Amino acid sequence: MSIRGARRAALEPGESVRTEQLAKLLGRPVEVAAVPFTARYPERALKWEMAKGGIGVAACVGVVFVLQPATWLAVPLLVIAALFGTYVTQQLGRLPLRFAVDDVGVTRIKGGQRTPFRWNELEEFRLNYYPNGRKAAMGMLVVVLRNGRGRLKVDSTLDQFPALLARAAEAARERRLELHPTTQANLAQLEL
Repeated sequence: MSIRGARRAALEPGESVRTEQLAKLLGRPVEVAAVPFTARYPERALKWEMAKGGIGVAACVGVVFVLQPATWLAVPLLVIAALFGTYVTQQLGRLPLRFAVDDVGVTRIKGGQRTPFRWNELEEFRLNYYPNGRKAAMGMLVVVLRNGRGRLKVDSTLDQFPALLARAAEAARERRLELHPTTQANLAQLEL
């Protein structure tokens, strides 16, 4: 199946479209802006995630050094602390990350390094949803794009995620890509 038949809102520069379904899913108001635009992960949100990870590291390491549990308990706690530390490092790496999106493609920019990803080279488009909690009324969306040279993965905490999602879905439609059933269902749910 392809998303060729899906609805498309043609946007003029400066125009935007509100997407209610996406807003409900993400738990925040969203607008799909016209290309070109630059997206980034909000600094405040990243700092909050780093703080949570830091608390995890401190709690695990604190228990090991203050309470000095048996080795069979200390080792898993230190492994968990290392996982929290890895998470903090990942969030720190997102701070300088930007994505420039236009009609040609999306360019990942980190410091002076630019990695272009052209829409006309798109070979795979995936849209996954990860619910928060049992009710699954809200959650996180993740877009994965692949071409012959690599993969680009962004999640819905990106400030211009809805616009990037809409442009990627349009590129997949133009390329007549075969989509995974989960991606088809998620796009239908979002009316894209």
